[in-house]
Amino acid sequence: MSPLPSPGSPSLPFNTLIVGGGPCSCAVIVKAARLGVLSDLLSGKVGPFVATAEAEATEGEDEKKGPDEGGGSRPGLGGVCVVDPCRLKEFGRGKLGDYVISSNTNADAFVTVVTKEKSDGHPSEGALGTVLSPLLAVGTGQDLLAVGEKIAPLVKIGDWLSDIGAVVRMTLEGSKKSKLCLGCKVVSAHQRRDQARGCLVWDVRIRCERVYGRGEDLPKAVGEEMVLCAKNLVMATGGKQKLPTGVFEGKKVNSKVMLSDYVLTTAGALDLKSRLDVARSKKGGACKVAIIGGSHSAFSVAWVCLNHLKVDSSVSASGSDSAADQEVRRVKYPWGPGGVVMLHRSPVKVFYNTLKDAKAAGYAVPEGAANKLGQVNVFTGLRGDAKALHKRIKEGKESRVKMYRVAENAGGQAVRERAVSEADVVVWCAGYGTNEVEDDGAT
Repeated sequence: MSPLPSPGSPSLPFNTLIVGGGPCSCAVIVKAARLGVLSDLLSGKVGPFVATAEAEATEGEDEKKGPDEGGGSRPGLGGVCVVDPCRLKEFGRGKLGDYVISSNTNADAFVTVVTKEKSDGHPSEGALGTVLSPLLAVGTGQDLLAVGEKIAPLVKIGDWLSDIGAVVRMTLEGSKKSKLCLGCKVVSAHQRRDQARGCLVWDVRIRCERVYGRGEDLPKAVGEEMVLCAKNLVMATGGKQKLPTGVFEGKKVNSKVMLSDYVLTTAGALDLKSRLDVARSKKGGACKVAIIGGSHSAFSVAWVCLNHLKVDSSVSASGSDSAADQEVRRVKYPWGPGGVVMLHRSPVKVFYNTLKDAKAAGYAVPEGAANKLGQVNVFTGLRGDAKALHKRIKEGKESRVKMYRVAENAGGQAVRERAVSEADVVVWCAGYGTNEVEDDGAT
């Protein structure tokens, strides 16, 4: 009998090819493990492909083997392949751990969604006795459980996601019919009719971006390309932010514009502080930031400005005025009143767990904003630190921030132009979109 072809080849397409190596990608494997169908998924048993004559002839022999040794699977289908250009240390966490802000979700929820047993569910699911079992005692998860229903820094969430990624990576690398292809980028994806199987399959072209030790039949040199075939294609590519053309005119204005997605990272926050330091030095006093947007990212940028940015300050160590007795301490950035200006067009959306909570806060709930459980703005509303900051601003307890709802008319345009002109740095907090696979310039 001839040996089985390589998974991902035209004669043995993967059941599923996942584009992306972040939390959403790993969630596919995690959910399959919790539902007890991971072995079937990795071995290619799950799928509507028509069995070949060879498969029918060896079906009894396959049943004697383990699920990942070909047992119970058909030669016409491979398992799962994950493709992403990320580095090993980034797999599972994506870029979430790069941000200097905290989560919107309760810290323990990141753990329980992976490890909690749900025996009364339909279907039931859990982590005990699965590849996820080692995560039950991982320190990063225990730390988040200890935080409980409070929010946690995203860097700690990222550490937990990295541990999940390590489990997923070992699971895929230990499978004979599934593969993990990191350091590779998907450059095109085309669907075609597979006449032999009577269904549609994807031809996915990948290119090696960086060299890792990979298994057989995968690119190993930078620039090398190959085509992988799959029945199903899952896009888990995350998002990106773009600055739209024509919003900010002139070289002088464009040079001081930053994107919020960058500002909220460790590197971006340092860049923002560096720009502000230069402006403060030139002006000999307080500087200004204009934040364009009223969503969660906008309030997160404002929070970073007020709480994360620090400067050195000399203070007396013992009540003495002598220079020798001075010590340097890190203090919050010295914003003046209205030093942080926020401009937004639409009403700010805030999350409330119940309509009663919204009413108590004086929030006018728009029609359609509450779900069947009475929760308000579940997916779009401010939470955590951003929500707390918005509350302080509305109550007049945060003089360093001024909010303006700008109309779409000549008056509103004048307000925007003045705010941008007076600002030392402008942070654009809109324009988020999905990362897409582009083929010859076309999506």
